[in-house]
Amino acid sequence: MQREPIAPTRGTILVVDNPGNLLPRVQPLLESDGCCVVIPDAPSATLTCALQERPQVVLLLTTALQTESFLEVVYQLRTTKDTAAVPIVLVTRYGHEPDFVELVHAWGVTEVIASPFEPQTLRAVIAAQLTPRQE
Repeated sequence: MQREPIAPTRGTILVVDNPGNLLPRVQPLLESDGCCVVIPDAPSATLTCALQERPQVVLLLTTALQTESFLEVVYQLRTTKDTAAVPIVLVTRYGHEPDFVELVHAWGVTEVIASPFEPQTLRAVIAAQLTPRQE
């Protein structure tokens, strides 16, 4: 697991991706906004990493994930008590397809960003997830 500490931190974002895909674009963007970026060694290590690091948001970059591992990550996070309420943001090339978006929302994904995306779109979605909600 890689951890890039930044002080003060705006929030911890767990980013699931394979090296060389979207991570080189996303990590500097989040860090420049004051977020601490945590990267599990593999998608299969996401739950363990989330339990250790207690992120405020999980960001799945699915262009690098097989469908099965993506579904498994969402399932594990949603069915584990300590991670069930953590927002999951999904970046996917299928983000423009309403049926797909509806389906992943039903699985427990909080927000979907269509890829390719503009940096301000990612920033706005992450900022909204980091903002405390009024109960």
